[in-house]
Amino acid sequence: MSKPVLVIGAGPVGLTMAIELARYGVPVRIIDKLPTRTTQSRALAIWPRTLELLQASGCVKAFVANGLHAKALRIHRGNKILARIPFKTISSYFNYLLMLPQSETEKLLEEHLKTLGCTVERETELTDFVDKGDSVSCTLTHKEGKGESLEASWLIGCDGAHSFVRSKLGMVFEGDTLPISFVLADVRVAGLFMPPDEPTIFWHHDGAVMLFPISRDRSRIIADIGSAPLRMPDLEEIQEIINQRGPGGLTLSDPVWLSDFAVNERKVRRGNLTEGLYIGLDYEKVCFAQKKFS
Repeated sequence: MSKPVLVIGAGPVGLTMAIELARYGVPVRIIDKLPTRTTQSRALAIWPRTLELLQASGCVKAFVANGLHAKALRIHRGNKILARIPFKTISSYFNYLLMLPQSETEKLLEEHLKTLGCTVERETELTDFVDKGDSVSCTLTHKEGKGESLEASWLIGCDGAHSFVRSKLGMVFEGDTLPISFVLADVRVAGLFMPPDEPTIFWHHDGAVMLFPISRDRSRIIADIGSAPLRMPDLEEIQEIINQRGPGGLTLSDPVWLSDFAVNERKVRRGNLTEGLYIGLDYEKVCFAQKKFS
C-alpha cells in the first residue's frame, strides 16, 4: 500500500486539501486535535472564484443550497445610502456573495470528504515528525495518550495561525498586526430598512460598523474600535455602537457569539522553504508541505 499523505488540521483548508487529494485517488489521512468541528460562524463570506473551485471538487451544489445569496454591497452614512455595488457584474456563473457560517462550511466539506472514502480522525495530534528524504516519519498522539508511528509520503500542515508544523520547521510567520481592534456579534436585528440579504457598511467618524447577513433572521455585526485594547464586548456595547453609528431604529437581541479580534497580514516567505512548499488557499490560511515534489 502506498504511504498516505498526512493532512494536519480539519478546518476549511485542511478539508479542502484532503478532498482534492482523495478525488485524484491519492491515499490521505486527515487529523485534528479538537473533538468536534467549530460551532461558530467565523469565516462567513464565500466569493465566486471559491465557488468555482468547489464546483470542480464536486460539492458546490450543497453550498449554494445552504447559503444566503447576497446580491450587492451597500455603503451608508446613517440612513443615507452612499453607494450600492451589485455583484451581478462579476464574470462568473456564481455572480453573488455566498454567506455561509464556517460551521456549515466545515460540515459540508466533511460530508463530501466521506463520500470519497475519507473521514476526519479527531482528538488526534501530530506531536513530532522527521524528514527522511523520501518520506516523513510522524508521531501521532490519539485520545487518552495512545501513540502511533506513521510513515507519510507527505506531511501537509493546515493547522492555522499557531501551526505546530510551521513552528517545528522554523519558518517565520512574517507580517504585521494592524493597529486596529474590532468587536463582533452574531445577533438578531429588528428594524432593518435595507434588504436583509445585502451586506451593509456604515461610515462614521468613530469608525465603520458592518452588518453582514448570516441567514434570514440573523446577522453578523463587526465594529472598528480603533486603537482601543482588545476586549470581549457585551450586547449592550454592540447596541450602543449601532445606535451611534448606524441608521437608527435597530434593536439587537439573542446573541449567539460575541468576540473581539485583530487583523493579521502574515505569510511565510518562499525563500525560507528549502525543504518545503507552502500552498495559499482561501480562508486566509497557509498550508505547508514538509517535502519537495519529486
